[in-house]
Amino acid sequence: MKRFVRAIEKLLRSYGHDPSRLLDVSRNCIVFATVADLTRALGNIITDENVRVERLKNRLDPKQISDQTSGYRDVCLNLRAVNKEAMSLGVDMHVC
Repeated sequence: MKRFVRAIEKLLRSYGHDPSRLLDVSRNCIVFATVADLTRALGNIITDENVRVERLKNRLDPKQISDQTSGYRDVCLNLRAVNKEAMSLGVDMHVC
């Protein structure tokens, strides 16, 4: 979960006090041994009919300026579950 203080900080500083823009409140991390494994997993996620990818940040892209992140690199996905179960629970609009 995103810490409360960080959520408020982003809401005020980056999102113009608009809470609908606060996305990654719920977080998870998957570590892959190889880029091929990452690519395969992304393909599975992107083609899954129960998932909608709302945003993909590819910080592995050579065009990404790693000096701004002390060399940190990753791929970040924001997604939603789009199936009957998610709708019945009222979480189909929640972006993770």
